[in-house]
Amino acid sequence: MKKVLFMAACAAAFSSCAEDSSPIEGGTGKTNEVTIVDRYALTKSYQVPVDGDGTVSQAVLHRANGETEVLATTDIPLTIQIPSWVQNEPVKRSGGASDQDYIEIVKYAKGTIDFEANSYVKDGSSVLMFEDSRVGDFDYNDLVLYVKHSITGNNVSSAAKITICVKPVALGSANKIAFGWEDGNGEHMLSENVREDFFFGEEGFINTEANKPLYEAIPVVWGGGNEEHDGYTIVKDYTTMEHYKSNTTRTPENYPIVGGYFKYDPVPTTCSSSSNDTKMIKYFIKTSGFKFYVSSIDKAAPEGTFPYGLAIPVAAYHAFERTNFWEAYPDFKSWIETGSPVNWSGNRVKTNCYEKHVNYARW
Repeated sequence: MKKVLFMAACAAAFSSCAEDSSPIEGGTGKTNEVTIVDRYALTKSYQVPVDGDGTVSQAVLHRANGETEVLATTDIPLTIQIPSWVQNEPVKRSGGASDQDYIEIVKYAKGTIDFEANSYVKDGSSVLMFEDSRVGDFDYNDLVLYVKHSITGNNVSSAAKITICVKPVALGSANKIAFGWEDGNGEHMLSENVREDFFFGEEGFINTEANKPLYEAIPVVWGGGNEEHDGYTIVKDYTTMEHYKSNTTRTPENYPIVGGYFKYDPVPTTCSSSSNDTKMIKYFIKTSGFKFYVSSIDKAAPEGTFPYGLAIPVAAYHAFERTNFWEAYPDFKSWIETGSPVNWSGNRVKTNCYEKHVNYARW
């Protein structure tokens, strides 16, 4: 890969946090220390309003494209993370629909939905894109994953449980990469080797090279452990695709699938219901003796340089191999420079991005 002398700045996720981190074991001391910066946060804190009378509030994210996503359900005060550009009220077009993302609070009377009193559930999903080097080419496709988290708890104590799901999308690195997340209780490794665990152990770049056909399937591991799968192979012929979708005896030897995901057992954590998600989950990779968090930069790097990892709380598509990220997303550089709450991922150069087959891997 062609390397450029940029370090990393910030892109806060549905789940990352502004604090320092220490070098990992086997690293090279202070030279690999990074700090997580929140200046360029892609999310912001949002207080879910509750009435305190046992009624349940549900925070629903409405997207401009018509999609909806439930971000939280609670009957107690709750802080969640929402995309930084989201409006608190819908902005109407002449046709009656909103032309911007907005949050709607839906109220349920006590007992009308199956929900334990004094409890909360807060959910979020992100597209994670990592660089694997302190001196990278910043195409942000060294590791691309879709992740989803669900945090459940109650108001009796600070105890909660965090469940993580991971969908493998692309691997554009020759390095051995480990992937995990942290909360207030420490480090939780999800894979010590993402190529082996998430990508069938296939050699070479996976879903990053522009000369590969867009119908090529994303290989994922089938069976064993806590893995659950919900996906299918993308093929040229629609009839064959429908057959693959309905075939319950498929195996990786016959045809790899797209959209498979790994659901990990819930992890207990000591976080109160009012804790900000960004202080609860921090995604990272370990590679070549370094540990790089989403939203992190080298401590010595000047403000305004590029991040090691991005976590984008909307559908986003990774760039082709050796394509600088700002060539795929023209608004990316201005976001880095200003930190303004703009949905730059909504403006992409399609000829520089994978998107046709990756659509099938979305949640």
